[in-house]
Amino acid sequence: MKMKVLMILMLTCVASVFAVETQSFDVGGDAQLTLANVSGNINVTGESDGRIEISYTKRDDRIKVTIKQSGDHITVEVDYPRGSRDIKGGVDFEVSFPTSGTLEVQSVSGNVTVAGVGGKMDAKSVSGNVIVSDTEGRLELASVSGNVKISGAGEAALEAASVSGNVSYSGSLAGG
Repeated sequence: MKMKVLMILMLTCVASVFAVETQSFDVGGDAQLTLANVSGNINVTGESDGRIEISYTKRDDRIKVTIKQSGDHITVEVDYPRGSRDIKGGVDFEVSFPTSGTLEVQSVSGNVTVAGVGGKMDAKSVSGNVIVSDTEGRLELASVSGNVKISGAGEAALEAASVSGNVSYSGSLAGG
């Protein structure tokens, strides 16, 4: 019985520390998102037009997430306290983005995944994979130490690179 109570208390503490926070923004036809993350994964899905929804989970309360809107442009910044070398974990993001717009996402240490978003995309990771599917438009994808995987890119102008990983593409190629 003591063990069950202890387990429930531990799970309650963990759940409160890793609470998900969500913010939504109305945007017009020229939706733009700039998201710069230090440590953690970024997952973006094309959902609906006219709205950007950003959910994130911080692994340490000392990490500060700032989200600003200027017209149709949403900017997300992640700041770590200066001199704090004992922070364990980062911030994971789940983003619903219009099916077309301008998307700039980067994670220093984490995977970047984008599905169902077209337009102009710049997706990068220093130490993680970049995975993009069901997209079209102008795509710039890069990882320093990870793989870059593209699938289902319709009509796209594509630049993809990895320093110490593989670049792979699956699907048909449009144009000549």
